[in-house]
This record gives sequence, C-alpha cells and structure tokens, in this order.
Amino acid sequence: MPLVAIAQEPYAEIFDHPDLVEGSLNDVIADTEYGKMLKVGVIGFEARGPEPHRYCGLMSFDMSHTPHEKLQFMPKYDVQEVQVIHYERFFGPMRVRAKELLQEFRVPIKVSSDTEAEIKIYLRCRADRTLRINFIHYKVEYYSETVELETTTSDEWILVAGEAVESLYVSGMD
Repeated sequence: MPLVAIAQEPYAEIFDHPDLVEGSLNDVIADTEYGKMLKVGVIGFEARGPEPHRYCGLMSFDMSHTPHEKLQFMPKYDVQEVQVIHYERFFGPMRVRAKELLQEFRVPIKVSSDTEAEIKIYLRCRADRTLRINFIHYKVEYYSETVELETTTSDEWILVAGEAVESLYVSGMD
C-alpha cells in the first residue's frame, strides 16, 4: 500500500505508537518496483466454505500538529489538479465552511494471499490544524487523501483511484 509521506519522504513518526505496529519499522516498509511502500499483514485470514472469504479493512492516518507540509500518500501517479467546490458557506464576506476537491490521482496496491478472498480497503490520511479566533470561536482546516478499493486477491499491482480534499470549518458561524 502507499506510504504516508511529507515532502516526498516517508513520515515514520506516524508509526510511533505501541499499539499500531509490532516489531520494527523495517518490517512495515518494503522496497517494491514502485519504491518504498507500506506492507500490512492480516493474521487468521482463511476461507470458510466454497465461497471466497470477504475481508474489509480500514486504515486511517489522522494527524494533528503535523509539519507545515501536507500529509500525503506516496507514490502517486496520474495526478490531476482539479478545483471542484462541493460546498461552501459564508457568514457575510467570511468563508466559514467549505469542502473542495483538489486532486485526483492513482496509487499502487497489491493484495496477496494464499487464499482467494474478496477484499475491500479504505485508506485515508488526514491532517488538520486548529486555530483559535477568540475565546469562543476557532477555525479548523483539514487536508485529506482517500483511496477505496474492492477486488479479489491476486499477485498483481492495481493502480487505484484516489482524491485529495481540503475542508474548512469555523465554529459558531453556521
């Protein structure tokens, strides 16, 4: 799976949580033909009956107080800059709510297993910054990238569509 990166470098600090990863970081980051990627194993994955086993996975990297660079997936291919405003709201001249699609891209994912299975994967990396306006109001800016995949296990790389979204929320102004 793609790594979470800042300024095109793996953001290793995201793994500094004892419950997130067992073993060293070297067991999690693998060199592939697409560069460094995240390697995740699922334990106890076995088929039951003649139908393929189904597995759904959610991996979310949420960070607050990240460096000024954006938290992004790496590697990304076929990056298209877009600017589609899904919604926005104003309080007088001030923009107080917004959600804007910034990028569409593709990331490589490989789902390998000895057992055939139907897989659904949802990946998200999100960084947010909160700024106090005064004692009552605050402003939150979010940047997130998401990727969603439904497939059957194989040993093939798949380039999966993803998107980058920026959101804004000002408290007490809606």
